[in-house]
Amino acid sequence: MKKWYIVTTVHGKESAVAEAIKLRAENAGNTAISDVLVPKEWRLEYRGKKPRPERVQRVIYPGYVFVEVEVDPEKGVIDPETWSLIRYTPGVRGFISTPDHTPIPVQDNEMEKVLQKSREQEAVKVDLQTGDEVEVRDGALKGLTGVVVDVDHGKQKVFVKISMFGREVVSDLDAVQVRKKS
Repeated sequence: MKKWYIVTTVHGKESAVAEAIKLRAENAGNTAISDVLVPKEWRLEYRGKKPRPERVQRVIYPGYVFVEVEVDPEKGVIDPETWSLIRYTPGVRGFISTPDHTPIPVQDNEMEKVLQKSREQEAVKVDLQTGDEVEVRDGALKGLTGVVVDVDHGKQKVFVKISMFGREVVSDLDAVQVRKKS
């Protein structure tokens, strides 16, 4: 029977710890560890003095790594060898556990939410549609309003028809540069 457990880590070292756990399990021939997960999401963020946001990947749960482990079906706990392998991996602070240090498994319904959120975050969501009226909130066209004529979800681009200088011009903008008018 497999169960998911939460391992606390040094903040900012989640991916390195996950890789180290996988490598240590492989080198030790430990087959009890079936998966190690660091849920991440894509965000559009302004970095430094750049005028446009960049697409960056961030850890959803900083300081935590999820580990799926085969547990003893009779006792329902991690075997001591696997516990030690995970616990003494560099960067691991410990398990989410009871006061007597027995790791607490994540409930199946809660883990399903984590896995679902991880799958959903594979792309930044653009919630604009053709025909939506938007206001440009960044860049050279800041303050102008227009109508969305096309959306490229893959590139996070919005094509907006804007009236300026007495003519209508279609401008391609990053999705975060516009806001839907209410």
